[in-house]
Amino acid sequence: MASLCGNLIAELVHPRLAFIDHFAAVSAGIRTDLDDVIRCGDDILIVLYYDKGLYADCGMEFYYIAMTVYGFVNWKFLKGKAGAASDKKELPVTHFKRSLIMPWTIATLAIWGIIWWLLATQTDSSVPIADSFTTALSFVGMWALARKYLEQWLIWIAVDVVTCALYIYKDIPFKASLYGLYVVIAILGFVKWRKMMHQKLQ
Repeated sequence: MASLCGNLIAELVHPRLAFIDHFAAVSAGIRTDLDDVIRCGDDILIVLYYDKGLYADCGMEFYYIAMTVYGFVNWKFLKGKAGAASDKKELPVTHFKRSLIMPWTIATLAIWGIIWWLLATQTDSSVPIADSFTTALSFVGMWALARKYLEQWLIWIAVDVVTCALYIYKDIPFKASLYGLYVVIAILGFVKWRKMMHQKLQ
């Protein structure tokens, strides 16, 4: 009964909180007390993912919480280059640095392989490939979001498409529909952030 109630709460409450959180990211503003509410939803999701056998997603929730704190500090307090004072009102939107593409690609593939192996050999996961793939991409996506890189939206589009299909397969309809909507929001976010970046350069 407790598990059933937890799943119901997670599927009904968290999608609405997460939807608000995605619009906050699209606006590129600094997240404040809203994230405290969103992360309460993440605590609920830990229970849901574990019960559904999505162990990689379950573990990622802890990473999301940590990166939310990092992103908040980075957007609000660092603003300029590390170790240097800046008069900028907020951290600007920039491109993903070319020097980071290869290291992060290698790291993502390595993380994917490791998590895939762990899920396939150490758990009863029925979707180790997809679960590990979205988890690996989410690692770099969250970091890129915290750094305010434009291309993080492209990463999330890939994650959201695969995750939507995964939740349909795992019979989590509310989450599946939410991630389908996330694809649209991510596209709108990419367009808006690119426009903001060009305006900054003018």
